[in-house]
Amino acid sequence: MGTDEICKKFISDKILDINPLGNGHINDTFLVKTMARDYVIQKVPKDINISHLEYNFNLYSEVMDKCGLLYPKWIRNKDGNFYHMDENDGAWRMYPYIECDAISQPLSKAMLYSLGQGLAKLHSAFREITKDPIPVYPHLHDLRFYYQKYKRLLGEDGRALQERMMVEQIESLSDGFLSVDERRQSIIHADTKLTNVLFKDGQVIGFIDFDTIMPGPATFDIADAIRSCCVQNGKVDKEAKDSLVEGYLSLTDAGEAQELTDHLQQDYNRLCFELALRYYIDVISGENYFKDKDRTYKLERVRTLLDGIT
Repeated sequence: MGTDEICKKFISDKILDINPLGNGHINDTFLVKTMARDYVIQKVPKDINISHLEYNFNLYSEVMDKCGLLYPKWIRNKDGNFYHMDENDGAWRMYPYIECDAISQPLSKAMLYSLGQGLAKLHSAFREITKDPIPVYPHLHDLRFYYQKYKRLLGEDGRALQERMMVEQIESLSDGFLSVDERRQSIIHADTKLTNVLFKDGQVIGFIDFDTIMPGPATFDIADAIRSCCVQNGKVDKEAKDSLVEGYLSLTDAGEAQELTDHLQQDYNRLCFELALRYYIDVISGENYFKDKDRTYKLERVRTLLDGIT
């Protein structure tokens, strides 16, 4: 069954065109143009539990509808389900395309300020969720898991690929990031890179890719946005970071502001270390999770991420 036939399981509009959308590592995503409007159709990887995705969607969609931010609002197929299962048991979902601006970096200070406010609005909405979401990616931000996997791989076939100075740098940093963190947990997006943020006329209007929603410190989302939007030549641009943080603080209370002040730099460093480990695991394991990047690029990313930790 072709993608157009799958679309017809959800909509009756005349389909004009279907083209790949974005460059994500996980989902097959397509932009569907019809006579009436545009849609996005997306295939979910087979190892993802779609009942967990649907459970989480029902949690966050209710609060997102009230907060004014846009998000992928799944539509039901003609059988009344959010997913269509194809002949190979692949799960497909569909939602109306959200019109937004194409964004390039560096962002202006005004856009960074708006991004900070958008994150604050998102977290405020998430605080209205009364049940914990089910993590769909069980080891997302699980630094101990990645570190243990990295240590195991060093003793296997990947040993010949290790670079002594890089390994020494990872070891010297690991103790500081592997200590148990007993901080207050909230609900976070957990993947707030720029490609998951929607802008219109310079203002944040919404977010996409909520499959990563999970319990965690709110500062993780802010730190991840800084990593994605405020780094130039491997170093954090202080003015850019300050603009984003100021936007967030403009919509928060004193308690949240204090937590941000206490933990943001630590969480930024932790996220950089986690991502460096994941890139290096890709190099020494050959798993190729970051499938569109070659070994040289991945090693350079490891160096840049580790060198950016302060």
